[in-house]
Amino acid sequence: MNGPTAPATKIMFTLTGQLIQGALNVIPLMQKYFHSVFRAAPKNLIIKESFMELAVKSVMAKHVEFQTENPDVKTAKYIINPANFSRQQSLDLCSLCHGGRIKSTQPAFAFQSGDQLKKDFIRDTLNNGSIDVHGNQYGLLAKSKSFRMSSMTCLTCHSPHDDERGNIALYSQRYMACHNKEHGTFCKINADKVSNINSNCIDCHMPEQISKSIVLELQDRKIPTAQLLRTHFITVYHDATKKFLSKNP
Repeated sequence: MNGPTAPATKIMFTLTGQLIQGALNVIPLMQKYFHSVFRAAPKNLIIKESFMELAVKSVMAKHVEFQTENPDVKTAKYIINPANFSRQQSLDLCSLCHGGRIKSTQPAFAFQSGDQLKKDFIRDTLNNGSIDVHGNQYGLLAKSKSFRMSSMTCLTCHSPHDDERGNIALYSQRYMACHNKEHGTFCKINADKVSNINSNCIDCHMPEQISKSIVLELQDRKIPTAQLLRTHFITVYHDATKKFLSKNP
């Protein structure tokens, strides 16, 4: 931390096994969630504070109290900095929500950030051959050559603190930080002949695909509409490349 004003979203808090991520920024969202859940409840029901808010206050109070009483202790207590995680620790933390079907073998909330996922969960390996585009981003990424031949993690491309959804140009720049002429892994398409090639690697190598798990029921349509989600299996998709070239002559 850089001082008392350091963003709380840079820290992950752990309280009796309960992982609390993005603490202060999450509180308003959690409040909205609880209010929406109980919107049909009796009008006299008043939700003063969510569990999340109470937990965060408790953890922060312990941290501040300890560090104030022990100013010479440079190792933060009661908080964890995920920036110091190993590759597997980082991947396991993301896999908790983005690792497909996992079966818990321990009591609820036993997993703490920094733990090995296999200590508390069993992965579903039955569908590894046909992983749906939704729900198991880690499984798809782990199959990718880019992942297997590097030390990349989810944080190589994603920032957990910023809303970057749909920012194809930004993700493409991060993509080209690894796939470039210096490494001999740059796109074989002639950039001089194709506009937009340097700002959109994603549509060719991580295109949107139809999910078999999610459909949308739109008001003006009787038949459910398939949900398109961007795959995390990074490879060459020839049909997607042809489509991209036709749109970017």
